[in-house]
Amino acid sequence: MASQTKLLGSPNGLEISNKATILSDVDLALGVEKPPSVEIIHVENFCWSFVPVMHWNVFGHIAVRYTLGNQQYLVDIENVGFGKLIVNFLRPEDFFYGTQGFADGSNRLHGLYNRNMFGLRIETYNNDEVENMHEYFMALREDALTGKIGYSLFGSPLYEFMHKHVSASIAIRGNCTEWITQGLHEASLIERLKFRFPKQAIVDVMERAETAQRKSFLSRDNINYVFYRRIGHAYHTYTGDPNNERAYSLVSPSDWAMNQKYFDLAEYADCIVHVPENTIEARILVRKDLA
Repeated sequence: MASQTKLLGSPNGLEISNKATILSDVDLALGVEKPPSVEIIHVENFCWSFVPVMHWNVFGHIAVRYTLGNQQYLVDIENVGFGKLIVNFLRPEDFFYGTQGFADGSNRLHGLYNRNMFGLRIETYNNDEVENMHEYFMALREDALTGKIGYSLFGSPLYEFMHKHVSASIAIRGNCTEWITQGLHEASLIERLKFRFPKQAIVDVMERAETAQRKSFLSRDNINYVFYRRIGHAYHTYTGDPNNERAYSLVSPSDWAMNQKYFDLAEYADCIVHVPENTIEARILVRKDLA
């Protein structure tokens, strides 16, 4: 088994043995009978390495998973170079545990074989609002394919100004957080448009969940937190110390109170999904097992 796990997570290589069922198992572990209406996913930075470019982004990444009818979607927005944007629609299990699409940009994060992730699950939500978000992302994908929009890590205000005041032919650009949170805004899940940093969107909903009226969509009794642990013994496409499983992300460069409060999102988890060392099967620890 030890020799087999060396190939776990390699490009086009071995995947976990229960990839097809693990997300349904998470539903059952949380006491729900179906996938979440919406899951906002924060992806932590790469594990630390001696290669500076691999860990300069201390803010992480964001994606969103949602359900319409019996169909699940996961939207991941990536920079594919030279300001070009790609809007990927993935199967959730492929986003977390797939090994295909590493080279062509359709699954650039390389899943939990390389990074830790935290999911904020809104178990039940207004279907019409989810439909609004879906239509937004579908239109966004078309705009990205035709070059009407692009990617910029921090330059979106400049490009928006130039688009309005210089030439409408100049593509509006934004980062993953700005486009994803615009989609969440279309679903009336966040009020503030275009957060600049990925963890801000998660924290915004977490903060409101603590004070929301019971039985509302955003109350804590309708939200579950899941920490998806990076597989330390898997093949790591990105350079990093296999013994160092964590590379924490910041909420923002200026809000140090929030950075400290939400530094380790695993502390808030209702369950943790992990793959024990020298195995290829994902397992679940629920809160009572974490105490």
